[in-house]
Amino acid sequence: MTDFLELCKARYSVRSFSDRKVEPEKLEKILEAGRVAPTAVN
Repeated sequence: MTDFLELCKARYSVRSFSDRKVEPEKLEKILEAGRVAPTAVN
């Protein structure tokens, strides 16, 4: 278990983002999908 914990602590991911704007229609779809997604509590 300790090995797994150390692995998790050492893990990282490199992300690069572009300067492009997200179209409002796409953003609305993403937010709606998150809103209606099932949760562990409900």
